[in-house]
Amino acid sequence: MSVAELQARIDSLSADILRHKQVLKDLECSKSAAQHQLNAIRDPVARLPLEISSEIFIQCLSTHPRPGARHAPMILANICTSWTDISLSTPSLWAAIDADVPIFDLAGLLDIWLTRAGSRALSICLPINLTGEITAVVARHAHQLQGLQIYHPHDQDDSSFSTAVGPLPFLKKLTIIGIHEYNCSSGRTLEMLRICPNLVECTLDDVFNGYHGSGMEEILVLPRVRLFNFGMYPDYSSDYILRYITLPALQTLFIPYETSGFKIFYNF
Repeated sequence: MSVAELQARIDSLSADILRHKQVLKDLECSKSAAQHQLNAIRDPVARLPLEISSEIFIQCLSTHPRPGARHAPMILANICTSWTDISLSTPSLWAAIDADVPIFDLAGLLDIWLTRAGSRALSICLPINLTGEITAVVARHAHQLQGLQIYHPHDQDDSSFSTAVGPLPFLKKLTIIGIHEYNCSSGRTLEMLRICPNLVECTLDDVFNGYHGSGMEEILVLPRVRLFNFGMYPDYSSDYILRYITLPALQTLFIPYETSGFKIFYNF
């Protein structure tokens, strides 16, 4: 055979191989689709009314689910098509999230997750490395927030968060963890409390509210706070903020004696 004939033969065989590969690919897709249909027929959960299957899924959740293929609700959504449909039709599955996870484009994931919650009340644990993109996502859903946990590492300016997010009128539970920097005055924590007018429970865990003054002459009144907690690992000056707030509805106060002593009761 000539060179031209051999080249033509090779080109023809290559084309045949590509066609057969496509046929195999199509067969694999058809098999996968048929398997999903069979799983759906055999699956007892898929035959239940949506309100019952949804409640079963909800019972699989932790208080603040972590995004990931091994955690509910994402693991439930990845089982089969019918379970995916149930998961996406159950907004309550997506109403809470622990976003303190090392995920690329966490802001994008958080936005999709919270959007799936529809109009449900939201509870979010924010990551230590809080970015502007994540803050923007929280701001878009601020009107739905009822629970919020936020970390404040050494180099984080929490005043920027409170300014960017704006009022949180429906927030009932707030936890702030880990403001260690000594230039963090009570005023910066107060700014966070100020945007939460209907707060019911507040925890300041390992939060420095030092002796640099708040820069605010007006006492902040939190009329609905029933529980105020200084956490398991309080800073020695954590309770200093009590000089700047009034809690007329307070029922329970957790405060460590070893960091405050009896002098704290002079505020009452």
